[in-house]
Amino acid sequence: ADNLKLSTPLLSRFDLIFILLDRPDSGLDKYLSDHVLAMHAGETSSQFEPHESDLPLEQKLMTCKEQLEPLQLKKYIAHVRSTIHPTLSDDAKAVLKEYYLQLRSDDNNDETPITTRQLESLIRLTESRARVAQHNIATSADAIDVVEIFQHCMRDARADSNAAGPAGSGKAMGVAKASKLLISALNGHSERTCTSLFSVAEIKEVMTRAKN
Repeated sequence: ADNLKLSTPLLSRFDLIFILLDRPDSGLDKYLSDHVLAMHAGETSSQFEPHESDLPLEQKLMTCKEQLEPLQLKKYIAHVRSTIHPTLSDDAKAVLKEYYLQLRSDDNNDETPITTRQLESLIRLTESRARVAQHNIATSADAIDVVEIFQHCMRDARADSNAAGPAGSGKAMGVAKASKLLISALNGHSERTCTSLFSVAEIKEVMTRAKN
C-alpha cells in the first residue's frame, strides 16, 4: 500500500496483486536471453520442453508451447465468457475453504489483512480458471491452480511489506512507511530542540522512540 500510494481497503478490492521483482533465476534468465536474441536475429525463440501434466502451475505455464495471437485470445475470452458459466464442485469448495481457514489462522500481518474478500476472490478466480478451460464444473484442480497463484501474490506482497525488517511492535513495516515515520519524528524533535542538525546516535534514538 505504501509503495503504490493506495490504501489497504482499496487494495483489498483487487483479486490479485503482483509485485514485479527482478530476481536472479538461471533457468528463466537463460530462456529470456535466448528469446531476446532470437527476436533480434529474426528467428523463432526456443521453447521449454514439456513435462508431466501434474507439475505446479508456474512450471506448466513455462512449458506451454501453444501461443494465441492477440485477436484470437480476445475472441476466445469473449466466447468462454458468454457460453461457460461454471459452478464450484464440492471438492473445489473444500480446497478453497481449507486454504482460506489457513490464511485466517496465519494472519498476523497488518499490511495484508485476511477478510472474506479474499474468499470471494478465490471463488471468482476458481470459476474463471474453470471457464478458461471450458469446464462447466470447477474442479479441485482448478481450485489448486488458483491457490498456487494466490500464494504467489501473498508471498510477494508480504515480502515487499517486510522489506524494512521488524518494527518495534514485532510486526514489520514497509520502507516507505518507515521513512515517513522517521521524518515525522525528526521534525518533532527539531521543533522541541530548535535544531536541524542530528548525530547518528540521535537519529537512532528518535527512531527507537517513534517505533515504541
